[in-house]
Amino acid sequence: GFTPDDMYVVSASFDSTIKIWDSRSGRCRCTLNGHTDSILDADISANGKLIASASMDGTVRLWGLHNATCYRIFCG
Repeated sequence: GFTPDDMYVVSASFDSTIKIWDSRSGRCRCTLNGHTDSILDADISANGKLIASASMDGTVRLWGLHNATCYRIFCG
C-alpha cells in the first residue's frame, strides 16, 4: 500500500521481509526484518506512521514507517 501522501509504498515478500520504497525514485528506502516465514500481507495506517504485517509464522507485527522499528508483536 501507499502512504497517504504517496511518498512511500510498502511491499511484503515470501522471503519474510517488508520493503519500504520511495515511490518517486523507485529505490528501496529500507528493509524490515523480523518475521521468520513468508509475509502474507502488509498495510499502512491511515495516518501514514505505522505498518502492520501478517506472516505465516503466526504473528502480526506493528512497525514504525519512518524509523523501521518493530513496536509490537501479536502472536496467534
